[in-house]
Amino acid sequence: MVALVGQDSSLSRGLQSTLESSRAATVTRPEASRAVADVNAGRLAAVIFLPDSLQQQFTRPGGHAVVTVLTDPASRVTSVTVVQLVKAYFSTLEAGRAGTLAILQAAAPRDAAELGRVAARAQAGMQQVLSNPQIQFVTRSVSGQAAGYFSYYAIAFGVMFTLMSAALSAGTLVEEDERGTLLRLQAAPIGAGSIILGKGVALYGVCVTQLGLFAALTSVLFGVQWGPVLGVVVGVLVVALGASGLGGVILATARTPEQVNVYSLLLVILMSLIGGSMWPLESLPATVQTLSRFTFNRWAIEVFQTIAAPGLGVFDASGQSLVLAGIGIVGLTIAGVSLNKRISA
Repeated sequence: MVALVGQDSSLSRGLQSTLESSRAATVTRPEASRAVADVNAGRLAAVIFLPDSLQQQFTRPGGHAVVTVLTDPASRVTSVTVVQLVKAYFSTLEAGRAGTLAILQAAAPRDAAELGRVAARAQAGMQQVLSNPQIQFVTRSVSGQAAGYFSYYAIAFGVMFTLMSAALSAGTLVEEDERGTLLRLQAAPIGAGSIILGKGVALYGVCVTQLGLFAALTSVLFGVQWGPVLGVVVGVLVVALGASGLGGVILATARTPEQVNVYSLLLVILMSLIGGSMWPLESLPATVQTLSRFTFNRWAIEVFQTIAAPGLGVFDASGQSLVLAGIGIVGLTIAGVSLNKRISA
């Protein structure tokens, strides 16, 4: 949800229509003090402050106005989109204004030579207007525990720790194979499928328990806003499934406990560095942001950010959830095949 504060005008109504038609946010029109309190409490993703003189300044030659956008960095998915939409809206108006002024300033051509001079003047006038926009933007982020980078890093570290736990838990199965524990299990009146299923459920259970407790404790002790309870439960289940799948890949590729430690360290550090667990993705180069799409951390962080974002919920995070579920299913399947070979060998 986004608040729009300022005088009611055709410009503000057009901006509200643009935001709502994009389905990026639901727009409200509260008082300024109420809007600031709500974004600080995490109930709003952003507040857009439009100066009362915006309409007059925009239409008056030489006018100047400043649009301020106050965002909640904990709601990155919504707030970043809102900022881009606001800038795009006013940039479109600037372009239209520049073209109109250039046409009005151009004299009616009487011959081909005059037409060339008019075109040159029109182009120069448009460039001058566009290079000196009347609308400037100031973007600030609110701070605090409920709405700020504290919440972001709580989610980011929770995702990283879950991935680390999944990798190390999978490593215990490699140790069992090395010590011959899996061979002893075959003496029991159970089939190989039951053993594999039990190990997979145990791996998944560890991830769910750790991430669930982490979310609950940070919410109670530090006021971190993970989102509605039902949405958080779904997010924990999906993220834990994805982490379990990557743990299963380590199980399938590592042959010794030493290899498990090396593979786990490389996996966790690399995905955390470029996936958003060490620092927000917005601070990384565009190339790294593109590469982050191949990391578990980015998809997992976006699930919780989308669930916690005002006006969004579980269904809005369905795309990220499907990616994580796919990672989990494929990874656990690979682990099952590998474990079956070890038991049968």
